[in-house]
Amino acid sequence: MKHSVRRVKTTQELITKKHNHDAPLIKEYQDLMALAFRNRENNVLDESAFKVTTDLLDRNPENYTVWNMRREILTNLFKEKSPEEQKKLILGDLYFVQSKFKSFPKVYWLWNHRRWCLELDPTADWKQELELVNYLLEKDSRNFHGWHYRRFVIQKLEQATSTSLTTEEFKYTTKKINENFSNYSAWHNRTKLLPAYLETAEASDRRTTIYSELEYAIQAIYTDPDDQSAWLYHQWLLIETKELVPDMTTEEFFDLVSKQIDSIGELYEVEPDSSNCMFFLVKYLIHCKKITGKSPKTSFSAEDLLNKLQQTDAMRKNMYKYYESFIL
Repeated sequence: MKHSVRRVKTTQELITKKHNHDAPLIKEYQDLMALAFRNRENNVLDESAFKVTTDLLDRNPENYTVWNMRREILTNLFKEKSPEEQKKLILGDLYFVQSKFKSFPKVYWLWNHRRWCLELDPTADWKQELELVNYLLEKDSRNFHGWHYRRFVIQKLEQATSTSLTTEEFKYTTKKINENFSNYSAWHNRTKLLPAYLETAEASDRRTTIYSELEYAIQAIYTDPDDQSAWLYHQWLLIETKELVPDMTTEEFFDLVSKQIDSIGELYEVEPDSSNCMFFLVKYLIHCKKITGKSPKTSFSAEDLLNKLQQTDAMRKNMYKYYESFIL
């Protein structure tokens, strides 16, 4: 110690200390892996082999090979168990997976194994499973694993109750997006829900919904022009509009796209350096001309947009040159 300042250990000292700490743990893990492979080779699929997978996954839940081994063992154990004992095994593994979500919420294999377990159980409680997903998405609302799993759970709930949950799920995405406009997973889930919602709507309601959704995305874009989540949803809406509203005329579509381009053009006047504004204005001009055969009048020059994009995004210069042939 000098002048009450603690001496910082050298990098080599830290490396040595970490090595001494990790070495026996690595050796234990390697020995367990070797044992797991021996069990598999010798077709040992009993409780002792199951415990080996538990010990391994406690240390490393990202080892998908061990998850596969675990499923092989569980499948074998099921053969000699009563329905009550099978249920107990399933609940045990569901609890095991759930205990890992806190530290490893974005490990594919945890979600995959939970899904596998639940599909084995004819008495699975899907409402309880939805509560779990709600909890996990409260902790991290942008966890795309959780959103993907949520769609699976909702599908199972709809099958079990013979009731559509599209409207409720649509409201849920709105809630999550309003909490954070940058929630790409929530926007993406909206693209999965909207076609199903529109299938049961009247023609006039389909148009109203599309207009409303475009305005909703524009509001998010104005809030944060640099975030791409709402931009991508807005682009998806415009590209899919003719599919979502099949009786929309070409003239109607032209007016719709023209209004969207005007709205983004107004933002561009305020944010002249926004690469998102420039890029999507170009994309929409191309799409409009492709579908309707004509381009809307604009307060900006498409040529200027492309020139600026080539200067500010030089890596995609050739792509912007290619775009010139569509709108200039």
